Amino acid sequence: MLDFSRITRQTITAKMHYLDLCAREHQLMGLIVKDETEELCSETDPQIEGCNDRLTVRGVTVRPHDSSTHRMLELSRITR
Repeated sequence: MLDFSRITRQTITAKMHYLDLCAREHQLMGLIVKDETEELCSETDPQIEGCNDRLTVRGVTVRPHDSSTHRMLELSRITR
């Protein structure tokens, strides 16, 4: 009976350790995704601003949407 109790305790401990490792893995994956997203945004923001400048020169008014990651175009006047 003591052997069964010991094995049960070891099994529960191993499962808790496994779940802890899974939680750490998910946390690290989240941090990696966050870092990659920030890196991508830092690369694309200047490109977006350049596009906004070119559109403004051509008569298209660009205004930010409620979300900073999305841009909404408001067509005012297009000159060619």
